[in-house]
Amino acid sequence: MAAFAVGLIAVTVTASIFVSRLVAANVSDTVVKDPSTVRLPAPPITPRRPTAAEVAAMHTLLMATASTPGLAIDRGLATRIVAAVWPVREQAIDTADIASLSTFESGAALEGDTSLYGTRHCGCPIPAARSVEWTYVFVPKQATFPASFLAEVTMASDGGAFAGVALLVFSRASALTPWTVTLATGYSDNSIGPPIVYVGPVPSGDFNAALPTSPVDLTALPGDLASYYEHWATTGTAPLNADFAPGYFTSYKGGDVYVHGETDGIGGIHHTVYSADPTADGEWSFAGESFELKPQNGWILSCGTVRYESVSTAAVNGPLLNQPPDTSTWGPTLPPGRYSQITQWGLHESCFAVSPTGAPTLVLGNDGGATRSTGVLVSVES
Repeated sequence: MAAFAVGLIAVTVTASIFVSRLVAANVSDTVVKDPSTVRLPAPPITPRRPTAAEVAAMHTLLMATASTPGLAIDRGLATRIVAAVWPVREQAIDTADIASLSTFESGAALEGDTSLYGTRHCGCPIPAARSVEWTYVFVPKQATFPASFLAEVTMASDGGAFAGVALLVFSRASALTPWTVTLATGYSDNSIGPPIVYVGPVPSGDFNAALPTSPVDLTALPGDLASYYEHWATTGTAPLNADFAPGYFTSYKGGDVYVHGETDGIGGIHHTVYSADPTADGEWSFAGESFELKPQNGWILSCGTVRYESVSTAAVNGPLLNQPPDTSTWGPTLPPGRYSQITQWGLHESCFAVSPTGAPTLVLGNDGGATRSTGVLVSVES
């Protein structure tokens, strides 16, 4: 898969993560129970390509009415929607089928999944859909639209030793519109880190429990993460008294951005501004319980989007910034040629595990990447 020059913490949909041992030390990390004793398996999904009939059935479910009278969504319908969407989405991402993705994704999820990082443009053999091991749905009781729910999908790795987790937010604006995936991110375990931090739903009858009170301003989390990344990019360090725990998507990625100058080996002078607008991009929060961390109860799983604008300028007396004929360096929205300056816009989708004790917040995932590029063209030769 080709990579943009200024990926800025870019990861693919199958991104890797380890929640570092330092995170574990800071968040009171002892395993409180065997997760297998509390997880309920979803119906198995065979890793294969979806048929036309399955795609049609998925679209029918996205317009379906919950079986529970007077409610926008219930756990049964949510579980069926996730099971139907999963193989179709996997196939569409692996084949860069943007037309199909746009029929059941919207917002940040569609932007992230159709970026060059999100879809496979390498001409590689098409892999089967990743096999689902467990599905958890966070379904608050909602009588009217707009409505939303979150799905946490756990899976075995593709032949390796690491498990993976996908976090998908589904939203529906009205009874006349379908459910769509509006935010999608994920992470996977690593042998050098502690187990994946599973934050599951809190049962309250057939629905997820009400959101607990928290000293953390949940709507501010995407903006706080934007400020955190910008501090790393500017200074090479985390902010003092950072609200986020060190880990793969915080200190590791922040250091990586600073060390590489946000250039990916291309050269030039680079400046990046990070931002967040939860009003436009959405922010979703759900009551959670941790299977690994103490305390077990009182957690919140919140999800939102960070955006960035990155300006790359050729150094004085240095080489121009090159976009090759295959547009692999700066993405398909920038024509081939040599440029004195290139601006990229992109986004990262993340979820946050918010502790009930006030401990630093864990950042889980940052899928997405550069979505648009423009530049000052000097020469069409590349």
